This record gives sequence, C-alpha cells and structure tokens, in this order.
Amino acid sequence: MSDSTRWSGGDTEVLAIFPHMHQAGVGFDMTVKAKNGDDACLVDINGWNFHNQLIPTFAEPLVLHSGDKVATTCTYSNPSEDPLEWGEQTDEEMCFG
Repeated sequence: MSDSTRWSGGDTEVLAIFPHMHQAGVGFDMTVKAKNGDDACLVDINGWNFHNQLIPTFAEPLVLHSGDKVATTCTYSNPSEDPLEWGEQTDEEMCFG
C-alpha cells in the first residue's frame, strides 16, 4: 500500500480526477481531509483495472479551501516474487491522482 497527502495551497475548484496506477494496482482511494472537519471521499475504486481507467467528473465543481488536504491511498497485489519498482513503464508501478 502507498499513501500520500498533498496540501491545497489556496481555494481551488476540482472538476475531475484522474486516478492512475499500473497492472499491480487493485485499489485506489482519494479523500479530502477538510480543515473544517467535513471530510469527503472523492473516489474509491476497488477492483482497479489498468485497461479501464476512467476520469470521474463532478456535476458541480468541488472547492478545496486553503488548509484542506487530499489524501491518496493505492493498494497493490504482487503475487510474483519479483519486486515492484516505481516507474513510468507498464511493467513498473506508480500511484497518482
């Protein structure tokens, strides 16, 4: 599993999300940890499929405020004995949104 949290510098409108992992990915979760306590799930994908990457859009823009954080968690399955290595090639792995 890989976790990361990024700070939203100022008020920002989010129109869509582009979750991205490669073939070892099995789950992708992105949550807003709001400064005011109103946390919200942006996307929760169980059963990730590298060949079916969608770009979820919002009916109304989501506003991130200064001090809010966006947390991303990616979950992997590696049934082989080969180590997973970060990289941009399809046989390597990454996690970003």
